[in-house]
Amino acid sequence: MSRDTPLSLPWMLVDIGNRRCKAVLIDPRRWDADQTLAPQTVALESDHVFWHSLPTEPIHWWIGSVHRPTLRSLQARIERLRPRDRQTVLTAADFPMEIDVAAPDGVGIDRLAAALGASASLQPGESAVVVDVGTAVTVDLVREEKEGPVFAGGAIFCGPYLAARALHEGTDALPLIEPPNVAPPPLGRDTQAAMASGLYWGLVGAVRELAERMGPGDGAKCRIVVTGGAGESLAEQLPGDVHYDGALVLRGLGMAVNASARRRQ
Repeated sequence: MSRDTPLSLPWMLVDIGNRRCKAVLIDPRRWDADQTLAPQTVALESDHVFWHSLPTEPIHWWIGSVHRPTLRSLQARIERLRPRDRQTVLTAADFPMEIDVAAPDGVGIDRLAAALGASASLQPGESAVVVDVGTAVTVDLVREEKEGPVFAGGAIFCGPYLAARALHEGTDALPLIEPPNVAPPPLGRDTQAAMASGLYWGLVGAVRELAERMGPGDGAKCRIVVTGGAGESLAEQLPGDVHYDGALVLRGLGMAVNASARRRQ
């Protein structure tokens, strides 16, 4: 057996989404779920600066992916360029939480990671609505119970970029617009402004409604934790105890890796 253990090699946490990939290098000896993370957004096939910045010694790639072609491409690139490295693709079984849905293995790793990351700030009896604004928007509920966190399911709908593309491709006259990153006037005075308003405030309204309906409704504390590219502006529009964490998915991956690596020692 190799003298390298899952806790002796630096961790490269990788979050492969449908449009973007984020990565952060972690010293496992200093891992803390509350630490500040500064991930890079990388183009894994073409970002030569990223690949040349990697340490010369072996590292362990821990990968959470919702995009299979990009995952396969990354795995082949690691094998070709860094044959001494280890790599592990995380699955639902690696997450130290109960997954209380009909088909746990069918839940996106990004949803599980975001929920686990959000659970780090919860006490037993508390809940969080976890919102990830990406190609798709996911709104999920995680509960902290005495035995640990519970992923309870949630909702999925089109993210702003996908919705903008659908409006353009599904109609004859509507243009393709860039979804706004800041709040536009609700009353659009031309077609593009009206589309921007609908994309932005429609997202806000959908998330508000889902968060209210998913919450415990019995006076128990339920915070909202938001992540994703367009999430920071969204978080400013939501009521109550709202927190934005741009590295939430990677934080959850790190928590899963920490638990998994210790089991594998």
